[in-house]
Amino acid sequence: MKSAVIYYGKTGFTGKCADVLKSKLNGEVDIYNINSSIPTDLEKYDTIIIGSGIYIGKIHPKIKKFIESNLSKILKKNIGIFITSGENRAEYISKNFPKDILDKAIIKEHFGAGLDSKKLPFMEKLLLKIIGKCRDFCEMDSDAIERTAKAVNSIKRSCS
Repeated sequence: MKSAVIYYGKTGFTGKCADVLKSKLNGEVDIYNINSSIPTDLEKYDTIIIGSGIYIGKIHPKIKKFIESNLSKILKKNIGIFITSGENRAEYISKNFPKDILDKAIIKEHFGAGLDSKKLPFMEKLLLKIIGKCRDFCEMDSDAIERTAKAVNSIKRSCS
């Protein structure tokens, strides 16, 4: 069984979560930050896990476009969803992913929040300083990552 973890991350936290998840998944796992590499052959995967940071209540447009462009292919796979954001709000998942994906997803999780301000563009860093929220932090939800890995690994076992 082969899995792809496909995510968009801006400040490194979503990527850290994706890496931790990859380390807990059984079988062959490819990881893609679609900011720099987009998977071209989804047919070779049994499971696709899609993740995004939340920006002003929405998943990143690159993830949204990827899902829209590949919806029919994604729906043929086992699907997992994760988000990262400063707030654990269920509607961030329900309002940002297509209903077909949500209905088919074996797991939907919030992996926590984090910020590495060194990776932000100048204007965003300046804005955060102005509002007094420019402090680096990492609040990864290891239990949510573990639940996701367990759900995906259990699907893999039942298909073997």
